[in-house]
Amino acid sequence: MPVYEEYVRASADEASDVHGDAESRVYSAMNNGDPMEASAVVAVVAARAVAEWWRVAVDAIDNQGLDAADALALTRQAARRCLIEHTVPRHACPVEQEFARTRIEAARTFYRTTAHLEEITTTAATRTPGAADSTNMAEAAADGSALGEPGNAAASGQAS
Repeated sequence: MPVYEEYVRASADEASDVHGDAESRVYSAMNNGDPMEASAVVAVVAARAVAEWWRVAVDAIDNQGLDAADALALTRQAARRCLIEHTVPRHACPVEQEFARTRIEAARTFYRTTAHLEEITTTAATRTPGAADSTNMAEAAADGSALGEPGNAAASGQAS
């Protein structure tokens, strides 16, 4: 496996582990009858959203046959588009509002985390004719549908 692909997969695994750890802390608190901290739930949502951006890159490698540099370039473009084109939605429910804001912040976190790869991925993206549409990737990751669910299952109380 090429080094760049190893980096993408290791980063995806690390983000998934952070999400799993945050989720485990919430489940443990629930099982122990401890009071539920809102910050713990927000940490789960944030970690899940960041992990999803990495999963989009891995899925592009596995399912679309892109090499790692191209997959990451397209995912970075999708995250950037999410940051530029998506406004923070205004929901009457404060929980939905926080989840929406957290998904946008996850795009920012992913984009900044991968900023050191800008030169490599920009070059890769410009040489990829017919590559996956980063617009669809951004929309799927930003609205939660890339999580394999319609909308935001976390807001409705479903666990991953």
